[in-house]
Amino acid sequence: MTHADAVTSLATGFEGRLFGWWTRTLRLNARTTIINHTKTISTTTLVRTSIDPSSFIPSTSTTTTTSQPDGNPNRLQGKEISKLQNLKCKKLSDFKWYKDIFLTRVLQRADNANSYWKENFLSGLSKLFSNKVRDKMVEQMGMSDWSQIDLNTWTYGEIIATINTVALQLCNDIRLKSQLKKKQQLTTKKELGSWCEQFGFDKHPICRKRKTSKDIYRYRKKTGMGRRKIIPK
Repeated sequence: MTHADAVTSLATGFEGRLFGWWTRTLRLNARTTIINHTKTISTTTLVRTSIDPSSFIPSTSTTTTTSQPDGNPNRLQGKEISKLQNLKCKKLSDFKWYKDIFLTRVLQRADNANSYWKENFLSGLSKLFSNKVRDKMVEQMGMSDWSQIDLNTWTYGEIIATINTVALQLCNDIRLKSQLKKKQQLTTKKELGSWCEQFGFDKHPICRKRKTSKDIYRYRKKTGMGRRKIIPK
């Protein structure tokens, strides 16, 4: 049995999500590359140099598919489709859970590579973050509008990679804004104090609270300074 036959035999045992990924999601050229993948080992001796092409397809195939967990191919029936359509990820902290659940269910469908499910995957994210991801995809494709994007040309892996990129940029922006805000507050206080001193103002002006009638009454009652009694003549 050749190495290619070994991989083909291995693939026949795929089930659930792994079966859907291998047969429906993985493109034909990518599948062919895995099956026909080879490595070249060069051995050098004192007499001659020989090149030994050696195939390692089974290990390549196993490494590629270890992250694809099994599932029941008949599980996604009836209400499961509705659950898949209504699956949401409101917070980025839940994205790993959302990604795993969505892919586990969608890869069991015969139409998992359809653009509808990829659009559904993006729509399940929060609206603001989903729009940022769409803008990034438009930018990567050199387009001017989201309507020009064909999701049939995008794999789930490419979409997830773009989501991770946007999330990292967002985290860096938040961290940078937080640092700039702190520095800006310190700089503003320092600059404002210098400006006030130049014009004869206090460095840290004190905002005095205006006394109310109740405060005046309590002060007079405490000090005994009440209203003077009018003595009739």
